[in-house]
Amino acid sequence: MEEKITNGVQEAWKERLVRERFDLMQKAIRLKKIMEDPNEAMSKKEWDMLSRQYYVMSDYIQILTDRCAYYGLIESCDLGIHYPNGTVKG
Repeated sequence: MEEKITNGVQEAWKERLVRERFDLMQKAIRLKKIMEDPNEAMSKKEWDMLSRQYYVMSDYIQILTDRCAYYGLIESCDLGIHYPNGTVKG
């Protein structure tokens, strides 16, 4: 009985990893859309902060993507971000 619980706990981190990657990708897509929206008024300082945030998020997404691919949780290291309709593959 204890072994099954342990296996479940060991497998749960994989689900959390995939979910974290997916959630972060969704947030990055929304942030990028805001940054690219010509109707979005912001100061240079605001733009700089959002830009830094986006690039840090992108680096973190790549790390999560590499881990997911390493453990065979996704098919490749392709981020699969599709901006035209805001969907995410992967």
